[in-house]
Amino acid sequence: MHAIPILMYTSFTIDNKSTDSNSTSINKFEMDIRTLIDNGYAPIRLCDYHYHLSQNDEANEKLFSVIFVGGYENNYTLAFPLLKKYNIQASVFVAIDLVGVYEYPEVPGFTPHFGWKQAQEMIDSRLVDIYPWWHPFDEGKSIHEEIQRKEDFLMKNLRDRSSKKAILYKDLDSNIVSIMNQLGLDIIITDCFHITANNIKAGVAASIQVGFNENVLDIIEHYSYLCNDTIEKDMSVTNIAAVPLSEVSSRVNNESIILEIDEKPRIKNYLRSAFPLAILQAANEEKTERFIINNFIDLIYKPHYNWLDYHNYYYEHWDILDCRKVTKDIIQSNNIEIIDYIINGLKIGYYSDIWLDTYYIPGKPGYRSDHMTHGLLIYGYKASDKAFLASSYTNSGHFQKMIVPISCVKAACSNAYFEYLNLVKYNPNSIVELDIQEIIKKLKMYISSECYDDNMRYSKKTGNQYYNYAACIKFSEKTRENKTGQIHQTSMFSYLEHKRCMAWRLCYLASFENMPTDTYEKYESFIKDTSEKTMNLALKYNLTRQQAILPRIVSLIDSINQKEKEIVMDFIHFFDPSFKVDDPIY
Repeated sequence: MHAIPILMYTSFTIDNKSTDSNSTSINKFEMDIRTLIDNGYAPIRLCDYHYHLSQNDEANEKLFSVIFVGGYENNYTLAFPLLKKYNIQASVFVAIDLVGVYEYPEVPGFTPHFGWKQAQEMIDSRLVDIYPWWHPFDEGKSIHEEIQRKEDFLMKNLRDRSSKKAILYKDLDSNIVSIMNQLGLDIIITDCFHITANNIKAGVAASIQVGFNENVLDIIEHYSYLCNDTIEKDMSVTNIAAVPLSEVSSRVNNESIILEIDEKPRIKNYLRSAFPLAILQAANEEKTERFIINNFIDLIYKPHYNWLDYHNYYYEHWDILDCRKVTKDIIQSNNIEIIDYIINGLKIGYYSDIWLDTYYIPGKPGYRSDHMTHGLLIYGYKASDKAFLASSYTNSGHFQKMIVPISCVKAACSNAYFEYLNLVKYNPNSIVELDIQEIIKKLKMYISSECYDDNMRYSKKTGNQYYNYAACIKFSEKTRENKTGQIHQTSMFSYLEHKRCMAWRLCYLASFENMPTDTYEKYESFIKDTSEKTMNLALKYNLTRQQAILPRIVSLIDSINQKEKEIVMDFIHFFDPSFKVDDPIY
């Protein structure tokens, strides 16, 4: 059964930068509505909710219902015009004793509530239904008597209301639901954290709040996960009781299993980024883009090793992923059969990020020549060939798909070069906010060469490392000093990948914030062209060792650094004109 999301809003503001958890901007609300419509979603009246829920699953996949909670005046002045503009139905749950109340001395910062005349106008539009809300002020009152009083009061003051009876009540339990059923309530709204399979059967429907910074499609995905997970848990109890354990058998080795991956993750300089992003982009590309925009900003450079990389968290700490790590000692001490473990993981949706001895892995550098620990992302099993479908860096130097016999994986896990296996899958229960103010803070730290370190990064902060913009400057200096005839290709790729990502990030954010985009689009085009030239020259330098090529490479890097500083500062100044930064101090 597909849950139909009930999207909850409270108060609306004109201020686009409001961070009040109980309000959202009216522009954000309109953006949410347009996003839903553009993605094929259709609104339904809350009074028709259970009818639609009783229909087949496919019919419910693209439906949603909107509710406003509180009865604030801005529901009428700001949101109601948008409901009319887009022909969207909504239900307003009001605290009936606050209808028409503009001041409440006991409550600081009290938000005015619309009056009965405005409520009637909304009802007359046939776009709005009005129902009672069990307000925090109602705690301690008789549920039976108070709900009946609320319904009678609404009937007295409003005409032509929906014939359906509904209420919004947060902290439900089975006794309260029973009382509400006795009162003849057709729709009982709670939040998705208080939903159960039993109260769904009793007419309860779950709502979820849409916050100021939250993407509405993420919220719907989060909602579906929570509701469906609850139903599946209840069903699993029944299934376990009904099916004898003796009849449960996996026999997965006779089944082919293929999970989706994206062959071109946006960030792939190291497998610790490429693997999880290949999984995430296949699952939810738009959310993954927002995740990258938020997180892949910081850089770290270690001149002694000429090593440059994103200064990020290990992906095990990402909320957007579900990870289950098992090390070789746990596998060995528990006599776990690694092949069955991987295949059974695939069967329940887990990819295997496995670090093993690539001496045994066809297509990997070092195959049958050098023992070394490196990674494979196993995303499928081909039963007819007894082989895994995997992705990794191959001996061609590209991140691409491979077919690996299970016998090779078994051998590659049979010595000390095998380190661990991470079962990984996308977590649909995650919310990725695009908080522009938080991103601006990170960009300020980046351009100021500041390092944020919290002991969960790949590398710890030390005095012989450089961070952010200073890392880029030092990378240029180290390249200029190169006398070996070899540029570290991974570090060069990392540097140029970061520049392309930064340019794309600024274009994305400029469009998202309705800023003029010409400057950022030109910069992105410049970075694409310049990074390609720089990489080609680096490859040529490594092949020919012609020292005359080196100054050209350094000149391009310096040009990229300078232009990046200008464009990032320009972006920051749009939000904070007073921001200044000194030149990096090494």
